[in-house]
Amino acid sequence: MGFVHKEPNEISVRKSERDPELVGKLEEFRSKVQRRMCRFWSNADELGGIVSRSYVQLLKTHPAEGWIKYRYAKTTEELEKTNRMHEQIRILEQEVARLRESVGHAPANLARDADEVTLEYTYNGEGGKKEKGSMVATWNRIFSVVAHRCMYLPAEFEVQNALDDGI
Repeated sequence: MGFVHKEPNEISVRKSERDPELVGKLEEFRSKVQRRMCRFWSNADELGGIVSRSYVQLLKTHPAEGWIKYRYAKTTEELEKTNRMHEQIRILEQEVARLRESVGHAPANLARDADEVTLEYTYNGEGGKKEKGSMVATWNRIFSVVAHRCMYLPAEFEVQNALDDGI
């Protein structure tokens, strides 16, 4: 947006350029400004109104992103933190993809299903005397005893209590 005095010859000599070279440059500049969106004004009061109306009109006819309020601006530290988080997300996404590929490939030595395991335990015998015992159970049986307690991410002692009850 350009704003050019309507009658530059009427401006007081004290407020005008006197050097012929600078007067020529000023005229060159005025011509350049007038080739774009330009409004003319005669006095300071008129200039304020023309600027505000032109600005509103410009926003309506040429909407675009622009300056933001300081409180919404991001600091360098915030941008660096965001970049670090994006990098971490990228790394974690790669790890998730790698883990998804390996799902279904259980290690050969992993116990499961009908495989048996010996459970050793301690209990209070007659007269409060600590007794030791053991039993053989399948992983399916152990899972059936504790699974209902594992539905809501229990604490470890709750799973132990379920196992105690099953024994």
